[in-house]
Amino acid sequence: MAPSYPYNHPVSQAIRGYNEWIYWALEGSNNTSTGHFHDHARGFSGIDARRKAIGAIGEGIFASRLASIPVYNSGLFIARSFGGYHHDLIRVTQLSRAGFGKFELNINYTDYVGNDMDYKLSLLREAPYYKAIVSYEIKTLNPKGEKQYILQGLSRGIDQLEERLQVADAAVLIFDLDAFNAIKNLPETQSLLRKMESMKDDSGDRIMFLRLEKDLYLESLRSYHAIKGRIENISPEF
Repeated sequence: MAPSYPYNHPVSQAIRGYNEWIYWALEGSNNTSTGHFHDHARGFSGIDARRKAIGAIGEGIFASRLASIPVYNSGLFIARSFGGYHHDLIRVTQLSRAGFGKFELNINYTDYVGNDMDYKLSLLREAPYYKAIVSYEIKTLNPKGEKQYILQGLSRGIDQLEERLQVADAAVLIFDLDAFNAIKNLPETQSLLRKMESMKDDSGDRIMFLRLEKDLYLESLRSYHAIKGRIENISPEF
């Protein structure tokens, strides 16, 4: 894999000028980089590099969407290692008490047709304040792809978040709405959704959620082509 470029490299500047979140997603990705994407844009790597680039771009696009949601005293960290795991996105929120030893963490998710939902997760902690961790896994999958491949993405995402719940208070799987609709009636999908709903903490509160994002793949694909056009004629020498 080609290395990342410095922050002030012309390729980095071109990507940052398009979307700062996408730049940092590429920088922190565990399977691609700005250099790898640049090699691909210049015709030196194949279709797998395209898929990886679109995946990282999807992470940046979702981060851009999430950053527009007003959350009190919160921080977003994209493509970071935490607690021994690589997280596509982490939200850290400092919570105030909601009662004796109790904190409430608000989770934004959707129902299975994409309607916005909120869930207040109760956290019992012996502290005057608490920084809650929400881990996001982002799957930018082509809705027109093989259904088995989309299903594997859903299954893999749930498994990844189950691991990360060892270090996070809650976890959210981000999925393209149309990709989910392509598999939602499969028996395997229903089984995976039941598994997700069964993930609960010691107090019986649900701690894993699905969030369906409209046009996540299409917006990522458009951004991929736009950024590719910006960087394909830039020299790697700096």
